[in-house]
Amino acid sequence: MKLPDWLTTLLSKKQPDPSYPDLPLVRENGESTVAGLYLSGDVGGTPLIKLGLNEGVDVVNRLHAELGAPAQTDPELLDVIIVGAGASGLAAAMRAHELGMRYQVLESERIATSVIDMYKGKVLFAEPEGLPNRSSMWFEECTREELLERWRAQVREAGLAVNEHEKVVDVTKSRGYFVVKTDRAGYRARRVIIALGKSGNPRKAGVPGEQEHPDKLHHSLSDPTAYRGKHVFVYGGGDVAAEAALALCANNDVTMVTIDDQLTFPRKRNVDALLAARAAGRLDLHLSSKLVGFDDRSVTFKNDDGVAQTVSNDVVFEMIGSDLPVPFFRRVGVRLQGDWHPKRWAALVGMFVFAYTLYALKKFPETPYAWPFTGFWSQESFAGAVGAVFRVAFSPFMWMFADEARQDILGTLWFQQGYLYSLLYTVVFVGFGYQAFIRWTGIARDPRYQRWRYVSLTSFQVGFFLLANVVGVHALSVENSWRVWGLSQPWPLFISWYNWWGDWIPRQTVLHVDLRVRRVGRDVG
Repeated sequence: MKLPDWLTTLLSKKQPDPSYPDLPLVRENGESTVAGLYLSGDVGGTPLIKLGLNEGVDVVNRLHAELGAPAQTDPELLDVIIVGAGASGLAAAMRAHELGMRYQVLESERIATSVIDMYKGKVLFAEPEGLPNRSSMWFEECTREELLERWRAQVREAGLAVNEHEKVVDVTKSRGYFVVKTDRAGYRARRVIIALGKSGNPRKAGVPGEQEHPDKLHHSLSDPTAYRGKHVFVYGGGDVAAEAALALCANNDVTMVTIDDQLTFPRKRNVDALLAARAAGRLDLHLSSKLVGFDDRSVTFKNDDGVAQTVSNDVVFEMIGSDLPVPFFRRVGVRLQGDWHPKRWAALVGMFVFAYTLYALKKFPETPYAWPFTGFWSQESFAGAVGAVFRVAFSPFMWMFADEARQDILGTLWFQQGYLYSLLYTVVFVGFGYQAFIRWTGIARDPRYQRWRYVSLTSFQVGFFLLANVVGVHALSVENSWRVWGLSQPWPLFISWYNWWGDWIPRQTVLHVDLRVRRVGRDVG
């Protein structure tokens, strides 16, 4: 019996998100969860060529300062083994060569395989603009062919120790050094740098046709002229898919499909070119759509509304990203960002207990919300402890209130609890916001957006904290200050929160001006 589509979707294995692959955990110095084993370049979350070059140099500089002179008693013990001969691996090798370190590069395929897999004539942009290349490996805006020629010449002229077509199968740690086994030999090294790319592990959509018609399925485009006059289907929404569609649409009938509802991930120049090609009728572009399957003559895709469409097809390009060599990482002991281990479980339980404790103390002495604290803490002793902390935390604002208002504030437990709770939340928000500000403005293509993003978020949080806990108390009294939180809802949907004028009793004064408490509203004739 055939299951309904919604049930099949629910029970099927979730396809990985093209934009967020499972990356290894990497410390600030580039070290993985295995001490002495470092990750650099694409495998560590740094896909751009220039950034990969700089990262390879930085890792080797740190290792050179850490290791010092090579071990004289064991000439076969290398200082570092570099796994992968892409941008980061070559930069690391060149820097180790310049520093006189004992090193060896092991590459399972060819030098710069990811560049070789690019289509002929592809232009490589030296991004991020304005960032210098600190590596001795040449890199400027150029074509794929020029970069390959330059890098091969540099490797040859410098005499870098690079073994091509030698695949690493295992890495183990023994007696203070690493044992690296390949399909040819074995090596020993004090440190290991893994600088693998992802080009050899392309993702598949998992649809009918992939196994039945493998000859018409491709994951990279090397020569666009080889497909002249074909019905081409490109599946993907990143730069690789965009550039393939643009390279093919001049001489082919090209259909491009992506699950994204907007062209979010490609560079702006590629987005503009895609839209121009669609407007000129050279490209059939479908957003918010999903590949369903293909056969020897056609391909079928479906949009978010469930409407399927079948078009003629000669070749399919699945360009939905690549996966890292996860089994290899598991084997050598490198943990991934999504892995769950005892420390992570303990941290989760600790955070849950911490969050529940804060909420329970905020609601004390209400039951059952304040359990288990109501069982062993009296309201009088709790109020004394909270009051002592509140006096210190509220001291920067206490001068703004007259004596009568101060007494009201110091005598209202629920306000003190709410103030301390929101103060802690604001402090945590600002702390993590600052860390995010530093991280994302440092790697963003346009840091202005990230800068304004985090400045505005943090400013709103701090501003609303002051508005609700200081200004609101001034304007509305402690009793009614909670109504200010209604401003956090979409205005004016919650304007009914302020339909209480007859009960408004202002109890404090502004800037030490002692105003008499007076009733307004229905008591005023």
